[in-house]
Amino acid sequence: MDQNRAKIFFLVAATIVFLLFMRILYLQFGGDEKLKARAKGNKIRTVLIEPSRGNIYDRNGILLVDNKHAYNLYVVPERILTHEHSLNFLSELLQENPDTLRKIIAAPGVKKDRYLRMRRDIDMELFSKVEERSSELFGVVVKEEWRRNFVKKTAPHVIGYLGEVKNHKYVTDEIKMGDLIGKEGVESVYDQLLRGKKGYRKELRDVRNNKISDYQKDEWIQAEKGDDLYLSIDYELQSFIEEMFKDKSGAVVVMNCNNGEILAMVSKPDFPLSIFSKRLTHEEWDYWSKDPLKPLYNKCIMGEYPPGSVLKMSSVMAALDQKIVTKKTKVYCPGGMQIGNRFIKCWNHSGHGYVNG
Repeated sequence: MDQNRAKIFFLVAATIVFLLFMRILYLQFGGDEKLKARAKGNKIRTVLIEPSRGNIYDRNGILLVDNKHAYNLYVVPERILTHEHSLNFLSELLQENPDTLRKIIAAPGVKKDRYLRMRRDIDMELFSKVEERSSELFGVVVKEEWRRNFVKKTAPHVIGYLGEVKNHKYVTDEIKMGDLIGKEGVESVYDQLLRGKKGYRKELRDVRNNKISDYQKDEWIQAEKGDDLYLSIDYELQSFIEEMFKDKSGAVVVMNCNNGEILAMVSKPDFPLSIFSKRLTHEEWDYWSKDPLKPLYNKCIMGEYPPGSVLKMSSVMAALDQKIVTKKTKVYCPGGMQIGNRFIKCWNHSGHGYVNG
């Protein structure tokens, strides 16, 4: 009886081992096509982690600019280019011609297995449309990242703005095409400090780009936030002057004469900093760039002004200090002055008549 049981156990064990061995051979030398397709579809993806930029404060520690979460739209070129339905959906979503979109995604230099950013800071309508169709889309992903948040609506020409890298001359080991860099103001001058360092993580994803699991977490690199920046600008003084110049055109620079610090720098008219937080349409860019009052033009540092008016003020102050003139002293402007054998004309050729300091 015991011998029969032993034989039965041996036969069952041998059968199981044989079946397992045959299954291994089957998978090794051909195998199930569905399993092969699934394994082929699973890929390790290196996911870029964007760092948040450093905050910007005024001289007294008042927060002017920080960051807030935003949704950015990405595609994985090798996925979406082989799935016509997803490409057509994206074309309709972004209101772009399908052929134009295909050229952008398939352009030389674009890594086919990496995320390619298509839109920054998409609104909830676009976000909802992608999420609703996510189960049927290939290579279309929405990622939560950072964007600039302007806590105080002040000093746009001082702070400046960010823009995407579209020229290879800006590309470095740390900066890639499509990255945001400072384009004007302190965002540009101190871009390297504010930018921070990118991080990376690895994920295992299926054919639809759905995450299966994390991968090799010990090799992940955490993103590092950029350094904070403290300006010499006094927010209260800056805001006061901006309010004085509301609906006017002009420029004001207030400097600490003892050390050269800039306490306020106002150029009017100016622009809302938030317009550069998203991609501008052609119509929006034309509106701001072609305005005859030049709101994008920083009159404080870009304008060229003859020094005469500045010298007038310093000359009058010196004359008052030395009691050569008084506040009631008047001089006559006939429209110019004879210097040697030349008559140097005033800008007002007919003359200003009697004027005081």
